[in-house]
Amino acid sequence: MNLVVLRNIAAHKYGAINFVVVWNIINKNIPIFKKSIINILKETEIQQ
Repeated sequence: MNLVVLRNIAAHKYGAINFVVVWNIINKNIPIFKKSIINILKETEIQQ
């Protein structure tokens, strides 16, 4: 399940949310996103 699908379920079918799945998505994806954002910020800083 990707984050867009998760958002759509959260917005439109709140009762269908499996919070264990949400927790696993957060724990798996947040560290990856954090690294990507840090790299983007570093690249932007170098270019300026």
